[in-house]
Amino acid sequence: MATPRPIALDTHPKDDGLFGPDSITWRAYASPASSVGVAAAVLMQMIHPKVVRMIDQASSVREDPAKRAAGTAQYGITITYGDTETAERAGEVLRTIHSHKRAIDPISGETYTPDEPDLLLWVHATLVWAVLAACDRWGPRFTPAERDRFVDEQRASARLVGLDPEAAPRSVSELDAYMDGMQPHLGYVTATRFMREMMVPPKLPFTPAGLVQLTMTRAAVDLLPPAIQDLYGFRWSGLNHALVRLGSALIMAGAGRNVSYDKLVAELRAQTDEHAFGRAAKTLRATRKDG
Repeated sequence: MATPRPIALDTHPKDDGLFGPDSITWRAYASPASSVGVAAAVLMQMIHPKVVRMIDQASSVREDPAKRAAGTAQYGITITYGDTETAERAGEVLRTIHSHKRAIDPISGETYTPDEPDLLLWVHATLVWAVLAACDRWGPRFTPAERDRFVDEQRASARLVGLDPEAAPRSVSELDAYMDGMQPHLGYVTATRFMREMMVPPKLPFTPAGLVQLTMTRAAVDLLPPAIQDLYGFRWSGLNHALVRLGSALIMAGAGRNVSYDKLVAELRAQTDEHAFGRAAKTLRATRKDG
């Protein structure tokens, strides 16, 4: 069923971009659940030794983790809700950034780049898998056909980062088969420990905001496949899992009532002109027009 077109879309930006208001992608990423899904995806990415070493060695995550996270979030908003030219430009900017990055495997001595297809595919697939898992748990809940549509739609995102979209899963069954097949390639390495402690701090301030953050970081862990929870060393009792699910359900229910879909989509689209990726696209358009 087509989603009603949110208000204010005809005033900003130029077009509906790569996905549009009828897509599952817009509905999934406008949900509060998607933020927890993204956090779970990052945890999954950091259990891949080559991916976590690349992030640790070639990014600013240790010096300024908040800035690094903000840049990733801005990129996601741009390609999802920006107009087509802005999304394409964001992909171009990201690919350029990746082309200058290098990491070294401390065991083999191998130097490698972030644009290797196997690394791009793992990052892509974990994000798709985790956002779907979050929506399954907290809503919006999609039909099997809609879940397959989301996986297929996301192949456009895979193309933007430099991955052949034909190599990306087209359906939930293909996605699940890929995820299962990756288990032997995953492992907890030295760099993973920093990421774990940063993303799932053992203690937080005993304040309302601190308790919410504590609950939602644990909710991201609870969303992980059991095998990945085990690799991280998260071995909780059944009671702990139940409390996390209860607390996160209450928080999500409240979040869903606070902001309407129409208003949130309009805000997300407006943001695509405010941050670095959006500004780069506007500069590119102006340069081409002047030329």
